[in-house]
Amino acid sequence: EGVEVEVLGSGSFDGLRPHGKMILVDGVTAAIGSIALSAQYMDFRREVAVLVDDPRIVGELQQFFQRLSAGPRSTPRGVVR
Repeated sequence: EGVEVEVLGSGSFDGLRPHGKMILVDGVTAAIGSIALSAQYMDFRREVAVLVDDPRIVGELQQFFQRLSAGPRSTPRGVVR
């Protein structure tokens, strides 16, 4: 059991420096926002996220992530427990 994590490397994306995060859950739900899953951020900072459960939109987000992760800055991190 655990969660497969893939972190895209730092740097610019089309000239922009990204800060956002995207979480894809079982191809059914996606969360997009500034969320950081650590105690410090969850307890002391105001984070924002949008939950998406529309299958068409989640599918588009999965395709977007696959295109990004195919790039040279992608680093698979394995399974986090």
